[in-house]
Formats: sequence, C-alpha cells, structure tokens
Amino acid sequence: MKRSGGGRGTRVGLSSTTLWFLVLMAALSTAAMAAGDVWQTPEQGLEALTQSTCPQSIAAAIFDERYNPLPELYPTAPMSFHGTDRFTAADWAEYDHRVRTQCPASQAWPPGAQSAIALAVLFGGASVVYWLLPTWRIRRRGLVRLDRAGQPAELVQTVEQLAEAAGVAVRYLVNPLDERVGGVAFGHAGRRYIELKSGLLLLHRRDRPAFVAVVEHELGHVRHRDLDVSYLAVGLWRAAGAMLAIAAVWYRENLGDADEPLPPTVRYLILMLLAAYLARNGVLRTREYHADDYAARTPEGAAAIVRLLGGGTARQWPTWLAAVHPSGRDRAAVVAGRLGPPEFGRAGAAAFGLLAALAVPMLVDRGSWILQYWGFQQHVVTWGELTLRPAYAPLALLVLAPIGAGLAVAAWRAVAHGPLGPALRGLGWLAVSFGAGLLVGDQLAPRPSLLAPRDLAASLGLPGNTIELPLVGAGIVVALAVAALSWRSALNGSDSAVPAWAFAGYGAVSVVAGMAYGLGLDPVLRRVWWLAAGCLAAFVLLGLVRAARRRLVD
Repeated sequence: MKRSGGGRGTRVGLSSTTLWFLVLMAALSTAAMAAGDVWQTPEQGLEALTQSTCPQSIAAAIFDERYNPLPELYPTAPMSFHGTDRFTAADWAEYDHRVRTQCPASQAWPPGAQSAIALAVLFGGASVVYWLLPTWRIRRRGLVRLDRAGQPAELVQTVEQLAEAAGVAVRYLVNPLDERVGGVAFGHAGRRYIELKSGLLLLHRRDRPAFVAVVEHELGHVRHRDLDVSYLAVGLWRAAGAMLAIAAVWYRENLGDADEPLPPTVRYLILMLLAAYLARNGVLRTREYHADDYAARTPEGAAAIVRLLGGGTARQWPTWLAAVHPSGRDRAAVVAGRLGPPEFGRAGAAAFGLLAALAVPMLVDRGSWILQYWGFQQHVVTWGELTLRPAYAPLALLVLAPIGAGLAVAAWRAVAHGPLGPALRGLGWLAVSFGAGLLVGDQLAPRPSLLAPRDLAASLGLPGNTIELPLVGAGIVVALAVAALSWRSALNGSDSAVPAWAFAGYGAVSVVAGMAYGLGLDPVLRRVWWLAAGCLAAFVLLGLVRAARRRLVD
C-alpha cells in the first residue's frame, strides 16, 4: 500500500541530529581527556615533567663537545639550550643512544597516554552499549515477533508493505504489556526493529490512517538512518557517565582537598557531564521532526499525525530540557506548517555555547601540552619552545567547527522555509541564547583547576573581557543569518543536499575566521583571517547576485 504524492519525506543533506551528535562526540571526548588526567597523581605528573631534564642535559653536552669552542669557560646551560636545530643525523643518533643508556626509565605515564586510554574506554564502552542495547530491550520488555503474536494476517501484510514502500528491512516486534498507542524504532547496524505497542495494534481496525502514520513515523527513523546516531549517543552518554562518575569519586577521595567538598576538577567533570546531557537530549529530540516529515508526506498522513499529536501540551522549563521528545503541540504545528522545523532551538544554541565554554579551554590546554611533549620526543619541538600555556588554539576547531556548521544550517533552514518575520525573530533569539551559553559556561568553568586553567577567551586569543564572549557569539549567528538571507531568494527555499552542506561549510569557515581574528597578531594567522573573510564575503555576494538574476528572469 505504497502512498504517493506530496513533497515531504524527501529532506536530504545535513540534519540537526547529525550535527548535534558531532558536538556531543567532541564534548565527551574532551571530558574523557579530563577524566584520564585525573588518574595521574601530581607526583607522577612532576616526574614526567622533570624527566625531560636528563635528555636536555645530554643534548647540551653533545653541543659543547661538537660545536662549542670554549666549553670549559662557557658551558651550555641545559635548561636554556636552544641549539638542537644545528644537530645532524649523526648527532641525533648519538643523542638517542645516550638517552637510552644514561637516563633512568620513568615510571610515570607520558602525557596523553591516560587520555588516550580514557578515549578508548569511552568509545569502546559506547560501542558495546550500542551493540547490546537492542537485545537488552527485547528481553527486558518481553517483546515477541509480530508473526508469532497471533495478529491478523492483514495487519502483518500491511506493515510489511509499509516497510517495502519505505525501502528498508525491519523486524516487527509486539509489546503485549504496553497498552499505549505508539511504537519505537531501535536496533544496530544490520538489524533494525520496530516495536509495536498493543494499543497501536487496536488502531488497525479503528483508525487505519492513524495506524499507518505511527508505523511510518517509526519507519522514518530507519529510513533517515538516525538510529545509529541516536543509539550511539545513548551509548556515549552512559559510558561517559559511568567513567566520569568513577573518576570524580576517585579524585575526591585520593587527591581532593578535605576542606573543599567539590574540588575544581570534580566540578569540571560534573559540569561537562551536564552539558553533554543537553546535547544528548538534542540528538534524541530533533530526530523526531524528520521522522514526522516522512509520515506526513501525504495529506492523509499529515492529518493523522496532527490528530494524534495536536492535543499535547508544551513542556515547560526545566522539564523540557530533560525531554527526549518534542512536545506533541510543537510536532503537530510543524506538520501542519504553522511552525518551521526547529533544527536548533534556543536551548540547543545555549547548550552549544555552554559546551564550547567548558570544552575548548581544556581541549586546547591539554592538547597543546600532549602535542608539545611528543614533538619534543621526536625532536620537532626544542626545549626552549616548550610552554605550559595553550600553544595550539586551532585544536578548538574540533569543538567549534561542528557548532558553527550546526548554527549555519539552523539559520539557513529558518530563513529558507516559512515567513521571514518569525524566522528573523527566531534567529535573534538564537543569537542571544548562544551568547548567553558562552557567558554562563565561561563563568561556571572552574578557574584554579589544573585541567582548565584558562578561560575560553584566553584559549582563543581574545582579550580577557567577559562581555566580549556573548558579543562574539551573537555576532557569529548574525553573520550566518545575513548569509542565509542573501541566498533565500536565490534558491527559493530549496532543501537539497547542496545548500545544507554549503551552509555547514560556511559556518565552519566563520569559526576559523573568528579564531584567526582573535589570534591575528601572527602574520600567518592574519593572512588566514583575510582568506577566510574573503571566502565568507564572496559566498554572501554570490547569493545576492544569483537572487538578482533570478528576479530578472522571473
């Protein structure tokens, strides 16, 4: 019973579910790095740091032997030696030999090793949860196969035809103990399931369009391939929650201050976990709109969805933040065309800002030290170039690039669909929310912690002015809105893959431009900023030119 017609159910390109998931991965990876550092005591960290003095002394000795004409009168000071750029391959071979034979082996973990183990535990644990979650759900809820549940052959044939029309392979299961009207799509790669609650099965006889709409909503999850993203998000959250909780308790009991109930490190881990919780809920919420879009691609499907969801009430803060489904009223409004699909709402933009303010300083700080350590070991970084300050600000792009892409796609879809006035008001709130999230995260981040000793502005090279953060964040959203407006008429509301990817790239480049501006004292970064700014301006101008040509043709 394949249904045809309508332009819905065909949205392609990037979705908010995917972009939320990228942010979640970046944030939880950063939190895992913090948890990995917790297991190293200060004594072990000091040992790893001071161990570098032995190789440095050997390098200075080799320099005195081979290049210093007056080593007795002017010996090279090991701690201030910067002449290793003159070493030849033979010098480095002699250096490596002496280090192996003369320097004592350290018992401490090298920088980055424990963070790497924490990342492996995080993603390994998430993969195990993702793979076993379907089996656990089937057994816990007592689900049985549809063809063995004694249901009419007509019902079985109907759902099989719906799956065939959607172009997906699924196994239908029945929950005989749940009398609610609904279903749940779940599964892992290679095996997809749809749980049909017993209350839904009764609709097959009483309200056939409503039954089809609910089943097609669940098929929409499978068809849009959001099950892997959603259940990996759940797996990441559960693995991170267990790991960070254990790390926080261990740190509190072994390294914490008895006079301080929540040391800065523990506060940091708790805040990161709460911020990641918002991102996880975003992954689970936004996917519902895309599944509704498939089920409501025909007039009868849209009417059934509105009839089923229209009586719901909007969730009020703060319960809305903890919800994994949008309110029924909002979903019905989107299906009916009264509201544009909120790719990223106010809470989402605020969560983005909060995650950035918490994750970026730690990522840049710890990542810089790890890269410098291994660079020194490989003779790429000299002793004089080592610094405890964050040295590689571009590491922040691992968090900021998906945030920029997500905000850009949100701005584009808000402007491209629906009336312009509500879209602009929504973007205004988006800018305010993102800036507020940056400000709140910057204020909540613990300053005296060894994990995050610098704030977001300092990590990005901006002056230490608190008010500048929300202004920069709001300015980014405004710039993205201007670009979306320039292309509104040019594309006439097209929602194909090309505009979505183009605006995602535009958002990522905007973040690069913002960082290069903050770090613009360096000539190379100044050129990067001019290049990025030129690309952004060209993108906007191209949209205006295409819009003008379209008006002339029309």
